[in-house]
Amino acid sequence: MKFRHKKPILIWIMSICLVLTGCSGIGFAKDSEFESNYENTDEEPENIYVSAAQGIIRIIDTENMLIDFYELGSTEIKSLYYDGGTVITDRYSQPLSIVQLQQGDMISIAYNSTVSKAGSISLMSDSFSYSDISKYVVENNGTQMTIGDEIYSIDPHAHIFSEGEEITIDRLIDRDGITIQGMGHTIYSVRVDDGHGYLELAGEDALVGGWIEIGQTLISQIYDNMLFTVPEGDYTVRLTASGIDEYRDVTIRRNQITTLDVSGIKSPEPEKAIIGFDINPGNAVTEIDGEVIDTSFRIKLPVGVHELKVSATGYSSVREFFEVTGEDMTISIDLIKITEEESASIVVPTATPVSSVSGNSLYSEATPTPSGSEVVYGNMIIDSPNAADVYEDNVYKGRVPVIYPKKVGTHTLTLRKPGFVTVSYTVTVKNDGKDQKYAFPEMTLDNGSSVSGNSLATPTPTPTETPAPTPDPTPDPTPDPE
Repeated sequence: MKFRHKKPILIWIMSICLVLTGCSGIGFAKDSEFESNYENTDEEPENIYVSAAQGIIRIIDTENMLIDFYELGSTEIKSLYYDGGTVITDRYSQPLSIVQLQQGDMISIAYNSTVSKAGSISLMSDSFSYSDISKYVVENNGTQMTIGDEIYSIDPHAHIFSEGEEITIDRLIDRDGITIQGMGHTIYSVRVDDGHGYLELAGEDALVGGWIEIGQTLISQIYDNMLFTVPEGDYTVRLTASGIDEYRDVTIRRNQITTLDVSGIKSPEPEKAIIGFDINPGNAVTEIDGEVIDTSFRIKLPVGVHELKVSATGYSSVREFFEVTGEDMTISIDLIKITEEESASIVVPTATPVSSVSGNSLYSEATPTPSGSEVVYGNMIIDSPNAADVYEDNVYKGRVPVIYPKKVGTHTLTLRKPGFVTVSYTVTVKNDGKDQKYAFPEMTLDNGSSVSGNSLATPTPTPTETPAPTPDPTPDPTPDPE
């Protein structure tokens, strides 16, 4: 009987325990679900790239995943690491790879200054980038560049790059192909995409006084010991002289000298043609290959290319090249009248015709004056680097220290020295009657493996002026450059 009393009590106790246990399990399950949901919440990570800078790319070291750049408008260099997580975009926020960035590009960077790591790199959205520029003029001591009708200022801390190295602004030579980058009308970086090299002739005796045409790039009369500055690339060279018309293919490489051996070209018996003239006005001064002629008579000229100049007071001048093919011909020129104001600024040479040119080789005495350039009192004086050969507009001027009469205008000065990398500078000669003196930086040794190993970040030579000595009335025997 007493067992009947105990069983209901046991069942009641067990029921209470089950109820209590079940409630406790539900509570624990809810706590666990809350913690799990909290841990899996998509919470925004903290932005660690809070520093920002704008600059110009100096070096990208892909092996060590490092980017060096100049801070905009300064010469201060900053170095940052990057990795696969670094976001790289163009100026329109489109993705780029690191290899698509180039030296001289203007960039905006977000980075972590503590670990020197870039979080994002983008081309500056408010900058401009113009490529394939080959016709430009650097003026006002390297502070201004004119491209077509547009005038740009050049930032005092602008950076100019060529083949990975940094150069000075006067190392830009006309016809170098460049890319400019900047903001507004201010240039902050220049990259030389297509530079220049040099061409020399060997064994050119039969061609002296003749003409050389290097593709469509350059035409010049040939003198002894010339060094031509030519944009890099492949060219067909045409060589003409009395009875000579030869073609050669050459390749010009940046900063290298290419030697073209023309010793196999021999002068044939000269062939000539009779040339008549119909020049108006009748008092015009006519020059052929630098020699004044009397156009009232017909003359004989050798087969080949010749230079013609016709000028008269009150008329615009004409300067052109013509080719004598062996057939008789007449040259007709009608000069165009100009205003008195324009006429006052033009200097017409004194007409001193030679007695007869029909039997002369006009090449041998030709000393043409460059277009847009005139001889003035004062000299060019170059006193360094010592023992370097100097060429002005392709024509040899002497060995440093050297002095020679200066000519007004913009010229290319080339320095050449055995064992050193040949280098060119652009200089502007003033019509001020004073000497213009240059001390160029020492040249860089040519190690034979590369011509771009120059330490090109050299100071720009600054011309100094000294009073000119009393002008020497004796003509300069050195041929003028074309």
